[in-house]
Amino acid sequence: MALQSSRLLVLFGDQLFPREQIAALDVAAVFMAEADSICRRYAAHRHKLVLILSAMRSKADAYRLAGQRVFYRELEPGAHTFSAMLSEHLETHPYEELVHFETESPRITRMLDKLAEAHGLTRTVYPSPKFMTPRTELRRFRATHKRLFMKDFYRWQRKRLGILLDNVVAGDYERVDVPGGAAVAVREQHDPPVDRNRRARRQKRD
Repeated sequence: MALQSSRLLVLFGDQLFPREQIAALDVAAVFMAEADSICRRYAAHRHKLVLILSAMRSKADAYRLAGQRVFYRELEPGAHTFSAMLSEHLETHPYEELVHFETESPRITRMLDKLAEAHGLTRTVYPSPKFMTPRTELRRFRATHKRLFMKDFYRWQRKRLGILLDNVVAGDYERVDVPGGAAVAVREQHDPPVDRNRRARRQKRD
């Protein structure tokens, strides 16, 4: 059966996104695999692994029902690694591009990069739908803030996304523009000053 597209999407067990998000990528097929090496890499309760594998199989079936072609390798104890299974698939199918969502594992990212290079494929990485803030935005935040404090980050997020903001400008409020063009205000919350001598005075009284 000829592939209508030359793009292969690689999905992992923590990337079981809605069918609509997968269909929007316009790929020829989706590759998923249960790797014994990944299951054993971290200590996890067997029931948790059963739930993860069950969710992967159910999601693969849902993709198929939606008309998406899926290549799925079920768990085989002692079988090849995920890298080896994916490499075998790439050797037998004429893809031109390997696509995947961002992963939290630098090791997995390097593995996908090496496989794409070894098989002469271009590689495209999409932002992960799991996170509200893409890595490009995080890099922009780091570039514009000398200090990396959680308070500054959440304040920046509220202004960027237009959430938890008040439509008034008074006192210690700051007027900002948010998506949609509406001018709103962010209240600057000031932490109380720290009394560094309080503990010393308390110890002296005791």
